[in-house]
Amino acid sequence: MIQYLLFTVAGFLSGSILYSYMIAKYFCRIDITEVSDDKNPGAANVIKHAGVKYGIPAIILDVLKGFIPIYLASKHLDIESLYFIPVLAAPVLGHATAPLFNWHGGKAIASSFGCLLGLMPNSYIVLVLAMLLFFFTFFVIIRPNSLRCIVSYALFSMYCLRYCPIPGIRYGGILISIIVIIKHLKGYENTKVTLQFGPWEQLKKII
Repeated sequence: MIQYLLFTVAGFLSGSILYSYMIAKYFCRIDITEVSDDKNPGAANVIKHAGVKYGIPAIILDVLKGFIPIYLASKHLDIESLYFIPVLAAPVLGHATAPLFNWHGGKAIASSFGCLLGLMPNSYIVLVLAMLLFFFTFFVIIRPNSLRCIVSYALFSMYCLRYCPIPGIRYGGILISIIVIIKHLKGYENTKVTLQFGPWEQLKKII
């Protein structure tokens, strides 16, 4: 029990370090929470406002802060235990709340992928989430982006509930989805929702 608690706290603290914000702030003198439209301290805004040169390290660090604690936890803890649920979600919650940065956290996409990647090779559910986001980005294109994430993570949580056989990962994946969905709920308020079909529409025109 103590080990699960320690890994949960360590994961939360790891997730709460906003590397994207820090990279833009200290290397580019840009506060991405002020210059960006959505005020999100995430890697996407680093790319947009500081460039790919700084955005790529931001993405890598945001993924690693979820990957490392979960990878280590999966080596020392029983991933089938229900106590593993908060361990798995802790880095995502840390990023979403960011107590070290005045509780102005991010939307936790990169950190959630990091956590799920850390489960490999015990579980490959990260591939399901990746395929969902890919599908709704390039084939059935949902806009705005926040709604795309909500739909993708909602379907991902349903997949976890129905098909993931490992309890700690099943409910941990659902908890991660809930956190990410909550962070994106405000993103499409008063915004026009559009649905566009992707590559196959272009193929029809060619044919």
